Amino acid sequence: MGNVAKQIIAGFMVVLLTLSAIIVLLLVRTNRFNKEYESILQNVLNLNTIKGAGAKAAADITNACIMGTSVEESGMLADIDDMFLYLDELEESIGSAEEYQGNRSMVNSLRQVLVKYQEGMEAVVALGDGTSFPAFNEEVNKIVSGFKQIGNDMASYSNNNITMELERSAVIQKEIDENFKSTIYFALAAFMVILVVSVGICAWIVRSIVKPIRMLGKEIRLVAEGDLTKEEIRLPSKNEFNSLADAFNIMSRNLKDIISKVITATKDIADTAVVAEQTSNRNIKNSLEITCSAEDINTRMHEQSGEIEKIRNQMQEMKQISIQISEDIEKIDIRTKGSKNRAEEGNQSIAAFVEQLQQVNETVSQIAGAAETFGTNTQEVDKILDGISTISQQTKLLSLNASIEAARAGEAGRGFSVVAQEINILAERTVELVNAIAGIVESLEDSMKDMTSKMELGISQLDKGNTMAAQTQDKFREILKDAGQTNEEIRNVHRMVENFAQSAVDVADSMVEVGGIIEENTKMTERIVTTVEDQTESQKQLSSKVQMLDELVNGLTSTTSKFKVKAG
Repeated sequence: MGNVAKQIIAGFMVVLLTLSAIIVLLLVRTNRFNKEYESILQNVLNLNTIKGAGAKAAADITNACIMGTSVEESGMLADIDDMFLYLDELEESIGSAEEYQGNRSMVNSLRQVLVKYQEGMEAVVALGDGTSFPAFNEEVNKIVSGFKQIGNDMASYSNNNITMELERSAVIQKEIDENFKSTIYFALAAFMVILVVSVGICAWIVRSIVKPIRMLGKEIRLVAEGDLTKEEIRLPSKNEFNSLADAFNIMSRNLKDIISKVITATKDIADTAVVAEQTSNRNIKNSLEITCSAEDINTRMHEQSGEIEKIRNQMQEMKQISIQISEDIEKIDIRTKGSKNRAEEGNQSIAAFVEQLQQVNETVSQIAGAAETFGTNTQEVDKILDGISTISQQTKLLSLNASIEAARAGEAGRGFSVVAQEINILAERTVELVNAIAGIVESLEDSMKDMTSKMELGISQLDKGNTMAAQTQDKFREILKDAGQTNEEIRNVHRMVENFAQSAVDVADSMVEVGGIIEENTKMTERIVTTVEDQTESQKQLSSKVQMLDELVNGLTSTTSKFKVKAG
């Protein structure tokens, strides 16, 4: 907690303690007067009780004797003890002051009457058995008659004491009023003193607060106006404001350093901005020249690339044509070789064919003989088939006769009838097969006759074929000779075409490499153009940023010019 806060709290504590002391004093006095006044009121009530008891003493004793009431239940003796206590309290509350001597004398007079009242009550009780009141008789009546005078005296002295207590209460009331006024005056005086002291303390505290605040406010206004040449603030008091002044001094020193550095940096930035702007302008000019040259080179590269592409396409076409010619020559060579091979094979085949024709002639002659033999055999087969057909007809007749006999036999010949039917079926099937075989044999005979005639014709044709085969064999020999010469010439052409195709391939590959190099150069030129354009754009942006920086420097210079800083 700071000193200022402690001073404020101490001032308020002094005021609070003083007010608390005044309030406690007022409460003590008020409590004392209230107790005295309550004591008087209680005394008046007690005196009224004694007065009442004295007024009805004779009647109460008479009733108790008539009723034979118990002494303890009646409570009369206990009431007398309470009355003595009331008088003791009254005498104590009156005190020993000289002005209340009459009050004390009146209390003693009432006490003496109360003693007589007690003695009379004990005399009545003594007439009985000690626990109950005696029966009402002359003695009791005599004592009761004396109680009437005692009751009157008790009432009279009680009234006198009440009057004196009321008078004493008036005196106390007057004393209370006087003390209350003096207390009020004292409280007002104390309050005024406290108020004056509080105002003084507040003024002192406010002055101790306002003075450093004004000093700080003055220095802060100077700093706000840009004046940083003032000395550091020094406060005589060692409190929070001194710490605030130290913090302000540190802030002021830091601000001076910052402003000094900003001013120096502003000058450096301004110089750098001028150099950067000049450099940027030169770079932009150079970049534009490089861009124009690169674009010209790029255009020429594109033109060369187009021409090379055309040449490369033509070489590709020549390459394809050469490859196609080479492939065709290879096919011709293959076919020539195949033709030669086939010619050789044909020559061999012709020779084999001639030999085969001779064998065929022999075979055909043999087949002709076999055909004649086959014709003779077919005639024998016809005879055999005629015999089988005759047997089948006879078998059918036999099966028919068997069926007739079985029908005649009735039930006994039924099985034989079935067998006869099966034989008949087999005979019919045999006839059908014989007829089929006869047809086949007849067809074979016709075929053999036709084959014989054709074989005779074939023999004559084979003779002609032998002559033609000999001629063909001679032609194949000539073809083989020509095919060998053609094949050699085709090989020479194929070698020349292969050399040309390889040259075309080499040229095409070279053109592809040149085209690739030109394409790479074109791409590099385009990248150079793009890079230069990007650099030009960056230089333009840098130029605009330098202009913005120049404007910021001007604004910063204008701002820092408001501050005054000591040189050095």
